[in-house]
Amino acid sequence: MAYSISQADIDIDKDKEILTELWRRNFGRVPEGRFKWIYENNPSGYPTCFLVQHSETGSVVGSFSLFPRTIFIHGKSVQALISGDLVVDQKHRVIGLAIKMIKSAISMCDRNASGVLLGVPNEKSYGVSLKAGSEILGDVCEMTQVLRTFSYIRKHIHFPFIARVLSSLLDLKFRVLARGLFRARKDNYAIEIGSGFNEEFDELWEKLLEKYSFVGERSSRFLEWRFNQSPYNKYKVFTLASSRNRVLLGYVIFCANGEKVTIADIGFDGTENSFTELLSSFSLHQREQGAESISLSISGHAKLINLLEDMGYSLRSRKKKVLIYAPAKLKAALKSIKTARWFLTYADNDI
Repeated sequence: MAYSISQADIDIDKDKEILTELWRRNFGRVPEGRFKWIYENNPSGYPTCFLVQHSETGSVVGSFSLFPRTIFIHGKSVQALISGDLVVDQKHRVIGLAIKMIKSAISMCDRNASGVLLGVPNEKSYGVSLKAGSEILGDVCEMTQVLRTFSYIRKHIHFPFIARVLSSLLDLKFRVLARGLFRARKDNYAIEIGSGFNEEFDELWEKLLEKYSFVGERSSRFLEWRFNQSPYNKYKVFTLASSRNRVLLGYVIFCANGEKVTIADIGFDGTENSFTELLSSFSLHQREQGAESISLSISGHAKLINLLEDMGYSLRSRKKKVLIYAPAKLKAALKSIKTARWFLTYADNDI
């Protein structure tokens, strides 16, 4: 079967209808307002959308988009294009088509010249992306911190009393670790749970930018759009500030599903101390609220991942990789990134 790929104009109503119909056929129910949020309101700009047409019938059988994401490399603003919303009707899912899609994305990046292509490909497109010129930036580290161990131990030990004794000992170890990292200095900090983003987040973002060589924009405007306007989840914001002058030191954006908490994004002033205090205080707070575990997907420099492990986060998987493709103009700037200070979270991935 032969296919052609053409760039769509998302301002045209018929293309919007084509996209939403593809989603309905392949994704099932789509949240109300998704198109407006992800295609029209992105503060980094409109995405580039491609339609996949079956040459024999002329029908549109798939699509994919490149979403703009503002990142900073050594303090300079660069537009990243994040591949997402890849959808193809079941009977047209062939290997050759995937290759065409990836090549179209890379061609777009080359034409842009001053931007990069960034993403976390699935297993099928991983090898093709590498052959096309993408490089591995780093691993996606799937990490979990267990706050209350009883339900986990109970799955393997069928005697409740023994499971309770073991879980009590393990939970005590967590409390000692967390308090050693944070509670001894608790009076120095103020914590809050909210949902809004103000100018304090912009000031925090500027501090982070000064200390990190590769990081995605985390301005209040971006965070408001990315999380508060999202039609998918209701997010909360945990903040840590100095009790002396109320200067914001860091935040954790998260959502909870029962006793399981998922971190969606982290922001801090770029210092190791603030990062440690932020995550330790967040863990203590979640445990006090009855949470059993915290999960986090993050990519970053080795020291940052090691800090998380020191705070009790266990590494569940490193299977996924962050791939980056850069045109010739930016290749030199990217060489030093892997050994520099950098990190990416859910906020930087396919949206």
